[in-house]
Amino acid sequence: MSCDGSEEDRALQRQLQVVKPVPEGAWDVSDVCAYLKMGRTWVREQVAAGKIPCVRLGRSVRFDPDTVKAWWKRQVEERR
Repeated sequence: MSCDGSEEDRALQRQLQVVKPVPEGAWDVSDVCAYLKMGRTWVREQVAAGKIPCVRLGRSVRFDPDTVKAWWKRQVEERR
């Protein structure tokens, strides 16, 4: 396979895209989406409803990874 930048190469690269790992530190909405494997709209709706624990910094929303992970485990346990 060549890497000459052809349309075929770009199409193959799109197919092989790897999801970036969720970083440590404060998460943003994209990071929570990646962890939960849910869409941005759903995460934002949960934030607006006060269901996902978060910290608001002006217009930005940030999440503590450990708190989100613990919240998710509780959600799973409650539904069993």
